[in-house]
Amino acid sequence: MDMSAPHEPVRIALVDPEITDEAIAICLGYLYAPFAVNLITPINARPVLLASILLALPDLSSLAYDLCRKSIQVDSVRSWIEWCDAREEQEIVSSRTAKRDGGDENEGSQEVGFGGIANYINGSLASAMGLSAGGRSGSVTPSSEASVKAGVAWVSGNNEVQQDDWVGRLRSDVKNYLSHGYAQELARKSPETPLATNPEFLATFTSLPFELFKSLLEDASFTALGSDQERFGFARKIIASRRKRALALANARSGQAVNPAQAKAQVPVENVVLRFGGGSGSNVHVTRKTQARALWKVEKDA
Repeated sequence: MDMSAPHEPVRIALVDPEITDEAIAICLGYLYAPFAVNLITPINARPVLLASILLALPDLSSLAYDLCRKSIQVDSVRSWIEWCDAREEQEIVSSRTAKRDGGDENEGSQEVGFGGIANYINGSLASAMGLSAGGRSGSVTPSSEASVKAGVAWVSGNNEVQQDDWVGRLRSDVKNYLSHGYAQELARKSPETPLATNPEFLATFTSLPFELFKSLLEDASFTALGSDQERFGFARKIIASRRKRALALANARSGQAVNPAQAKAQVPVENVVLRFGGGSGSNVHVTRKTQARALWKVEKDA
């Protein structure tokens, strides 16, 4: 005999593919059993943070954010950079999609039912609630336009981030870690290897989004590399590696080798300038510009 109370599914509109069933279950369980916070781990902290933001649970957001912040380390910083970029792109695309679709509540939805058993949650919380997932039809692929707009977010200063902008705060945490803690931890990890030649350090800066790369190298407080001249030399070396990487990505996207003329049009040119005799502030300046596409004149036959 089924003694469970009758229940109807509650439909929650989700267009964010990163919010998982488990994260929703933890957030809803937190409303009834505060010990649900014990189910948050470094692995699921990101989805729980996003789900708690969606469901307007600031206390839970704060707990998930703190766990995320503590997980920013040498081995995870590149993953965090990619995640922060992807979050900004997702927010841009989601906002554009919502305006285009007029806020369709069934777009990208997921069914949450109370009274069942969530097979991935154990203990008292599992007996208190359950989760059955439906399909997601609202996931979207960030466009290149969104990627460009997202990169600008790295330029924002710490004072510009709102207290309840958890993703923005994580972005600032990642940037601050790269400015200070990253170099120190690498030095402890490989004390015999100079920072400017450390393969891990070089690989990280080679793959940085341009706006973040520019912001770090131009920051006068970024003294891990030494003087302005040393920072300038490091920037030149990294820019050469970044260009090789960009050309390789262009080749991969096109499926064939890109000739030099095409490469100039597809891959922006980065450069670094060292200013002499300047006052306070940084004397290292990083620039980027896109080469103009070659135009061909076609004459009609007489």
